[in-house]
Amino acid sequence: MRAMKMFMAFLVVAGLLASPHAARAADFNHGPNEFSFHIGGQGGWWDWTPGGAKLFFEYGRWLKDQEWLDLQANFVFGDRWGNDDCHWDGHHWVCHHWGYRGFETELVGGVKWKFVHVIPPFVPYAKVGGLVGLISYPNLYGFAIGVRGGGGFKYFFLKNFGAGMEVNMAMGFNMINHDVGFHFFWAIDIGFGIEVLF
Repeated sequence: MRAMKMFMAFLVVAGLLASPHAARAADFNHGPNEFSFHIGGQGGWWDWTPGGAKLFFEYGRWLKDQEWLDLQANFVFGDRWGNDDCHWDGHHWVCHHWGYRGFETELVGGVKWKFVHVIPPFVPYAKVGGLVGLISYPNLYGFAIGVRGGGGFKYFFLKNFGAGMEVNMAMGFNMINHDVGFHFFWAIDIGFGIEVLF
């Protein structure tokens, strides 16, 4: 019973908070163009997956309703921080180099869904797309192909300017030269930034 009362109170408060901004909600849905920039980091959770500081650049074009075309160009700047995971197999040391080093340029094309009318001026969103990337390590080069998806939110201080954060996950396969070959990759990134509609 108490839980039901708390839930009803939450609905009332949410309605009161949302109502002053309801008329502004449509402004966030029709840019029709969007540009966003985020800065953050990426963790590479598999062999030969770059990780480090990351810059996110994104362009969106409104298609219909909540759907936007989503184009991204992202850059990972890896470094030599972290530790290798090494163990003795009974005959020699085996080391797995976690993805804390390496540089990557990734291009992503896909779709974004903006849930404009949920709790304006907060605008949560989700997105997914295909990924191609160029990877470089010391004396090694390669490419990656996979999918990248995630979501986040923006708080709109003005009808065409917001700030917020997002979290994404990417996975697929990469190919590294010098007989390193094909490897599965898996990365998670987080970014904090701004969005401009124009």
